Amino acid sequence: MKRQRRAFAALPFAQRRAVVRAVSRGRAVEDRKLAVHAVVVARRQQRLWRWLWLTGPLIGLTQLNLGWEGALVAALISTVTMALLARFWLVRAQRAEASNLELVPKRQRGDLQQPPR
Repeated sequence: MKRQRRAFAALPFAQRRAVVRAVSRGRAVEDRKLAVHAVVVARRQQRLWRWLWLTGPLIGLTQLNLGWEGALVAALISTVTMALLARFWLVRAQRAEASNLELVPKRQRGDLQQPPR
């Protein structure tokens, strides 16, 4: 994975931007040779979105000065909001990973095997 991150960082800005833009939109990249990078970026985004909903309770903790009722309401509202946002972006990242994985040549797919979660 580190090798792939370094290779992604070595890309010109326009290509990195195209990869991130395609992943954010849940689409395949236009250039097939960038598909490997798009898969890595999509998996990285999935890790982020999978756990982002946990920030909701943290937001509630910061509102303890409102009293425990106010903190609880803030935690509930922010948890639901963050969970909905995270689900939306997670689905897009999963869709981008699947569509870009189809573009990756079979000989390179072995490098992209996901470690067990």
